[in-house]
Amino acid sequence: MTYHETCEARSDILLMDPAVVSCMMLQCDDEEDLRDLAQGLQLREKSLILLPINDRQNFDSQGSHWALLVYCTDNGFQFYDSSSNHNRESAEEVAAVLQRAIGLPTSTVAIESCPQQQNAFDCGMYVCLIAEWLCRSRLGLEQLSLKDYVTPKRIRETRQAMPDIVQHLKEM
Repeated sequence: MTYHETCEARSDILLMDPAVVSCMMLQCDDEEDLRDLAQGLQLREKSLILLPINDRQNFDSQGSHWALLVYCTDNGFQFYDSSSNHNRESAEEVAAVLQRAIGLPTSTVAIESCPQQQNAFDCGMYVCLIAEWLCRSRLGLEQLSLKDYVTPKRIRETRQAMPDIVQHLKEM
């Protein structure tokens, strides 16, 4: 997993914390919250924002599926879901909040084609690898297409490597 190695030093790329995304979806409802969000994360200075989206509908529930919403200054909002756009509604809600926070003209979300998971538990791995592919592609480090990069084999390998990846990140 090379996200941190390729994007960590880039101040114009943000992989947003899932807890912040949940707060955006469930709690950011006034202009002061939006201003604080935009200023605190320096959202207006970002050229690429990656937002992991969960289908959690309130603070008392837990979501069961992850997908990825992307905001790129070049292409606007893009949505990648490995389970047939299961989280589309949540992504559109978060896009509307981000649009208000940074003053974008629209929050229209383009649904992007992406590899589909073959089970009920790999959605988080798909989000990680799609995010990694997007960062690597943005930096000119990846020549493979998304469907050739995010494969069931790579998903399995990344899942197996995840404990070591987490340990490495803890030591950074």
